[in-house]
Amino acid sequence: MEPDRISSLPGHIIDHILSLLPIKEAVRTSSLSTNWRYKWTTLPEIVFDRECIAKTFEDKLPRIIDHVLLLHSGSIKKFKLSRLHIGVTDVDRWTLCLTRRHVKEFVLEIWKDPNQPYEIHACLFSCQSLHHLELFNCWLIPPSTFQGFRNLKSLDLQHVTMIKDAFENLVSAVLCLNQ
Repeated sequence: MEPDRISSLPGHIIDHILSLLPIKEAVRTSSLSTNWRYKWTTLPEIVFDRECIAKTFEDKLPRIIDHVLLLHSGSIKKFKLSRLHIGVTDVDRWTLCLTRRHVKEFVLEIWKDPNQPYEIHACLFSCQSLHHLELFNCWLIPPSTFQGFRNLKSLDLQHVTMIKDAFENLVSAVLCLNQ
């Protein structure tokens, strides 16, 4: 019997190979063997978008994301939820989970009625580990104690509604870092 050459690769090479796969395919590698069962759980980037989720599975997506976040054991550098129709309570739960895990890049593109933007959960404003924040079709209402994200290096807001002070706090935090 021929040895399993892929499994005998160094860990960092296997991690790199898995990082190049969509999350759906990375999770599927767990069926290769017992050695591969949980390798995907340490991926630093988790992306859920139209490319990784078939239209037929979109109704199961909240359960799939819950499962991925529950089993994930490594640090999460980047989390992206893009171009999917998702319930507000689900996004709130994931945002809370990610802020507790010190996510560095958070990309949220909510595709709902543009007249009803998603209101960002208050816990996001306490996430000082953020380096990159990208929001689409959201509403920002930070708590009165919010002083900005001290580690934020890039900010991308599209179709975002916010109060004046929120914008000044976001921008001043980014400007202070670039000086």
